[in-house]
Amino acid sequence: MSRLAPKLVALLLLTAVVAQIDRAALAQPNLEIIYDKARYEFLYPLENRMARNVTVKNLGGYVELEFSADIYGPAGFLKAGDQLGIPPHPQPSFLYLQPGESQKIHVIIEWFDLDQSGWRDGESYNYRIDVKVYPKGDKSRAQVASLSNTVRVLATRFIERSVAFNSHVYGYVYDKSTNKPLRDMEVEVFTGWMMYRGRTDPTGLYDVSVPAHRRVELGAYTMYNVRVKASGYEEFNRAVVPKEEGRERVDCALTKTDETAFYAVETKFNLKLNIFRGDASKDSRYLAFAPFHTIGLTPQDIAENAYLYFFDVNGTLLWKYRLHSETPAVDVSDDGRLVATSVERRGLPIEPGVHLLDNKGNLLWRFYNDKGEDFREVRISHSNKYLAAGGANWGYAYLLDLNAKKVVWERFLGGQVRYILFEEDDSVVYMSSGDGYVYAFKIDGSLLWRTYVDAWAHGMAASSRYILVSGKTGHYIYLLDKAGQIVWKIPVYAVANHVAIAPDESYMVYCASAAGARPTVFNRNGTVEFFLSEGASGGAISSNGRYILVVGGTTQGQVLIRLINRRGHTLWSEVLDSTTQHPVGEAYNWISDDGTRMVVATHEYLYFLRGSITRTTTTIPATVTKGTVTATPPITTPLPRPPERPIWPIVAVLVAAAAVATVTLYFLRKKPVEKKD
Repeated sequence: MSRLAPKLVALLLLTAVVAQIDRAALAQPNLEIIYDKARYEFLYPLENRMARNVTVKNLGGYVELEFSADIYGPAGFLKAGDQLGIPPHPQPSFLYLQPGESQKIHVIIEWFDLDQSGWRDGESYNYRIDVKVYPKGDKSRAQVASLSNTVRVLATRFIERSVAFNSHVYGYVYDKSTNKPLRDMEVEVFTGWMMYRGRTDPTGLYDVSVPAHRRVELGAYTMYNVRVKASGYEEFNRAVVPKEEGRERVDCALTKTDETAFYAVETKFNLKLNIFRGDASKDSRYLAFAPFHTIGLTPQDIAENAYLYFFDVNGTLLWKYRLHSETPAVDVSDDGRLVATSVERRGLPIEPGVHLLDNKGNLLWRFYNDKGEDFREVRISHSNKYLAAGGANWGYAYLLDLNAKKVVWERFLGGQVRYILFEEDDSVVYMSSGDGYVYAFKIDGSLLWRTYVDAWAHGMAASSRYILVSGKTGHYIYLLDKAGQIVWKIPVYAVANHVAIAPDESYMVYCASAAGARPTVFNRNGTVEFFLSEGASGGAISSNGRYILVVGGTTQGQVLIRLINRRGHTLWSEVLDSTTQHPVGEAYNWISDDGTRMVVATHEYLYFLRGSITRTTTTIPATVTKGTVTATPPITTPLPRPPERPIWPIVAVLVAAAAVATVTLYFLRKKPVEKKD
């Protein structure tokens, strides 16, 4: 025993040293923190927010990290990143890095996040963002990246008149069928927060001065939309990007209106809580809605009013299922036989987890995991064989077999899973994670690819060839192909509330309202065709591709519904009689195959409308695909180029000149009268 004692002591000492080394290695990961040390200047209000990022690169072995952010400003201003309107990304605030792997941390500061009470026109204010990266659970070992920023306040009031005009948008307004100029037409040139106007002269020419500005955040120039409204004509809409000291020409060819629409509210429900998401069966017979992100109510009020609602297309409430808490998770199977939702863990009278119901409201199965996950995304496969569920706390994703009622596979994605889509044949499932990646898994669980899109998807849509994604950071909208390659990415102003792809994939729609973002139509090449002047929290596009239903709000807090055509012309609009109680509204919108019915769910209100779209004497069918925004082929016939100057003034001048020449010649040739003595 005495011989073994020294060896045992040595072994214990060695074990302690190794453990200490391991702890030191975990506490002191080998990282490179990459960020721009230059001071960024943001011009208010030309910039719609302040946004910075930091890249963390792992130079050592596998590490698990946490991060936080703090914002410091004038007069002792301090705000933690988790108190921002959009907390820093990734979400949750963890980084799981393999050797050599990098990850971006995004900090987004909306103007309402800052105390603007002391801002004065023409003054500048400094703000510092400290991003701290540290081993998971050990903030004392943080590495800090300090990002320097200045906000230069151009104007706090009368914004349009207080900024410098350094560019022009000009062109001709004319009748497309006759090629004749249209005089005294008002032309609007606007962004999401600034509006400028001009009028056409007798030749149809307009010229509007605007401020051109290159955004600090993404390096993209502020985009404007040119709009012309004239009685008897369709609205003209075209996007344009002015540059400093530039002159951007946009000719406006107006076409006669030949269609109209009318809808009336048949049934209206107040569901008490903010209707965050809804879904419909493929045949549009059934619709389900779930509440989420309600503000201004007590937890008790929310618990008493939190239900999953199930309606038929006629506006009849078939049943409601008590949830006791809010959830964004709701999905109706293609055949309308199944409904999936979730209940979060709050010590509620109802068991937490994924709840699978039949279309009578009966609970068929409840799935619960042992990792403490709340589920905020559920999706039933097209065949009803599978259900995919995404966790919001840690980032676990599950594929469940609905027949066997068991887990097929589980994957850790490193961030909250907030959007899931199945391929039409259920061979692939696409999942968006809070680590900023979209993942594509085969149905057997093998990873096909992953593509970085900044953050978890707040809006995601799939077509036969593409996936359209808007990440929660609101930096870009991405179009991916089915191999995970980025076809294009376009800078935007804010996160989308809704995105969609046209049935023929000729164009895409992005609906948003925050931070100056507006509903926008892109073509498949990534070119912005036009955007609207009012924000929208949702939309739906007819499956024949001719019409887009857009739902947003007014400055008075009312609900504004618009039906526009492919070119942005408003066929019908109505401000509904409700002043919304809850300012957060994601909206769910639906239009029937024959165009006679609409369903609009926004804020706490649900509307069922009936009407029609008419063209001369013919009613136009207007169909949609399940739960997605889809639309029409682009205009392929080029606009006829108008003359640089209309011909009639030139002809008039020539005729007058000829008349003068004729009279002059007559008098020159006339013999003088001889005088007699």
